[in-house]
Amino acid sequence: MAYKSAQVYTGSEWVDLAVSVAGSSQRGIQTVSGTSYTLAEADAGKEVVFTSGSAVTVTVPAETTYNFTIGQTFVLFQKGSGAVSVTAAVGVTLRSRSSYVKISGQYAEVSLIKIAANEWALTGDLAAS
Repeated sequence: MAYKSAQVYTGSEWVDLAVSVAGSSQRGIQTVSGTSYTLAEADAGKEVVFTSGSAVTVTVPAETTYNFTIGQTFVLFQKGSGAVSVTAAVGVTLRSRSSYVKISGQYAEVSLIKIAANEWALTGDLAAS
């Protein structure tokens, strides 16, 4: 949640308040140090940061596991030196340019967006496997 400064007059003085701002573009961070990870509801709208020095596999679960809403977005960031690849669970279709599913390297970022039932778009800084 982001905050914005505001002032209120109490009748005798102005007082500074911190007011939460809905719809802020600020998102939370989910840090992942392991080598396999399945996206979960708690990750929705967050930057998922992968710190492993070994290869990481990120799984997009089927709707029977998590029924994310269409338009739900995840941002995946490769902070560690281990290659991060995205895979689809059984019954899930993953769409990406040239069918690339690997983040291109350390400090690269991609977005994963649910575009239909059990169908996701993977966009951003991707490389051939």
